[in-house]
Amino acid sequence: MEEKNQIILEATYIEACREKIGGHPEAAEKLFRECLKYDPLNAAAKYELAKILPITGRLEEAAKMAKESVDANPKNQWYHLGYIDVLHLKKDFAASAEAYERLVKIFPERSDLMEAMAYDYALSQNYNKAFKIYDELEKRYGKDEVITINRIKLLKQLKRFNEAEAELKKMIDLNPSEPRYYLYLAEHYEDIGNFAQAKTVYDKLLVLDPNNPRVHLVMAEYYKEQGKAEESHNELKIALANPDLEIEIKVKYLQFYMEVSERFPEFIPKAYELCDIILKVHPTSAEAHGFYAQFLARDKKIDEAYIHFLMASRYSKTNFNIWTDLLDLEAYLEKFDSLEIHSALAMELFPTTTSVLL
Repeated sequence: MEEKNQIILEATYIEACREKIGGHPEAAEKLFRECLKYDPLNAAAKYELAKILPITGRLEEAAKMAKESVDANPKNQWYHLGYIDVLHLKKDFAASAEAYERLVKIFPERSDLMEAMAYDYALSQNYNKAFKIYDELEKRYGKDEVITINRIKLLKQLKRFNEAEAELKKMIDLNPSEPRYYLYLAEHYEDIGNFAQAKTVYDKLLVLDPNNPRVHLVMAEYYKEQGKAEESHNELKIALANPDLEIEIKVKYLQFYMEVSERFPEFIPKAYELCDIILKVHPTSAEAHGFYAQFLARDKKIDEAYIHFLMASRYSKTNFNIWTDLLDLEAYLEKFDSLEIHSALAMELFPTTTSVLL
C-alpha cells in the first residue's frame, strides 16, 4: 500500500474508533467500511464491524466479518473471541464450541477457555464431548466445585444417574459439614423420582443444620410436591420465623399467599398466620406492614389496614407505593386532616411524582 493511503487508512480507523466510543455506531460503521476500501483484508476493521453489525440485527454479515478477521490473524485471541460472541448471538453453540477448540489449541494452558468450550458443547447437546473436557480439566487442575457440579449435570443429561449420585456422595464425604452438597444430593433423588431417599437426605440435613432457614424452605417445597400441605406449611412457618432469612424472601411468600388466597379462601387463615409470624420477627419492616395492610384492606378490615399502612409509611420514606396506598385509604376514610399532612410529606419525599399524589 502506498504511504499516502496508509496514512489515510490509519486516520480513518482512529476516527471510526472515536465515533464508536462516542456512541455513534452508524458513523463508525461507515468509517470502518471506508477502511476496507483502502485495505480489503484489514482484520482490525472487520473485527470492529463484527461488533457493530449485531446492533441492527445483521448477524450473518457480522459472523462473516468476524470469521474473516480470524482467518487474517489466527493468533489474535480477541478476534477469536469476537467471532465466538457473534456465534453466541446466533445461538450456534456447536460452531462456537468448535471456535473455542481452535482457540484452546493456541492457548492450551487457559483453563477458562476450556471451561467455556465445555459449556458450549453442553449447550449444543454434545454432552459426551463436554464431559470429556471437564474430565480433562479435573485431571489437570484437580477437584474444583464448579467443574464437579457441571460434570454431575452432564452425567444426568447422559442418564448416568448412578455415577452422578456417586459424585455427589464424594462431595459430601470430602466436606461433610457443607449443607449445599446434601441439598444437591436430595434434589438429585427427587429428579429421578426417588423421594424416599430424598427425604432421608433432608432429615440428615436438618440434623446437620437445624437453624438454616433455607433448609426448611426446601423441606416446605418437598412436602408441597408430595401433597402434604400441613407439613409444608409448618416448615414454611419455621423458615419465616427465622430472623436470618431475608425479609425480601419472606415478602415473596406473602405475595404468593395473597394471590392464592384470592382463589382459594381456605388459604386466608394461613396467610394471616404467616403475616403475624413475620411481623413478630420484623416489627419495623415497611414491606411486612404494607403487605399485611393489603391483606386486611382486601378483607374489608379497613381500620386495621389503616394502622398498618401508617406503620409502613413510618418505616419507609422511599417506597412510593406504600405512601399512595396510605393516601388512598385516608381519602376513602375521609381523614382529611391526616391526608393533608401526609400529602405534604409525600410531596417532599417524592417531588418528581407529586402529580400522582394530588
